Amino acid sequence: MQWSRVVTPPERDATPSVTPGEVRMLPSSPPLGASFSSRNSLIRRRSTCASTQAVQVLSSFVAAWPTRLSRLVILSVLLSTSVSPVPTVARAAAGTTASWAWPVPVPHRIERPFIAPESAYGAGHRGIDISSTDEATVTAPEDGVVYFAGVVVDRPVLSIAHADGLVSSYEPVESHLPPGTTVRRGDDVGHLLPGHCASVCLHFGVRLYGEYVSPLNYLGGIPHSVLLPTRSMPLPP
Repeated sequence: MQWSRVVTPPERDATPSVTPGEVRMLPSSPPLGASFSSRNSLIRRRSTCASTQAVQVLSSFVAAWPTRLSRLVILSVLLSTSVSPVPTVARAAAGTTASWAWPVPVPHRIERPFIAPESAYGAGHRGIDISSTDEATVTAPEDGVVYFAGVVVDRPVLSIAHADGLVSSYEPVESHLPPGTTVRRGDDVGHLLPGHCASVCLHFGVRLYGEYVSPLNYLGGIPHSVLLPTRSMPLPP
């Protein structure tokens, strides 16, 4: 204990609690070393508590990791199946066997070929224009069901749904068949009107699972690929 001499002046409006000149014993402040040791102890307790909380959080995360990983795997599988449930158009077109009949009579002169767009909304020519005559009869190239028959913008359009995700479209074609009508290969489905080309022509389009592909894949108008050597071969002696 430390002894201090405290001298208090007399108060004017209150009874002094300490007699002037009184010597009072006051407790001294804790030693400097003691305050530092208690502060370090408090810091250590807080650090221990924080470390314990961090371990608990890490343990819960590690325990939940297999569940989260399995959820990510399931989500990836669902996304991959929903984005493309069928082979790509390139693979499907490459493996196509030409078996469709031409929808208009001969001669089958192509006024404008198929031009694949670079994107879903990009520029291109989503079909082929086949030269024909006014009022020519349009026939179904393959068995199917009438998917749509009506006017789009300013011209009549006919669409037929076929097997394996294929839909064929014809314009400008006027048809009396209502949607849902079953048609067979070679059946009359409508007659051709002028207005698409400078001369009379049929615009014939094909979609495979919603994506436009060249109708020539199914009409036999695309020759088979032939591998050619990239360098000259030496002639045999």
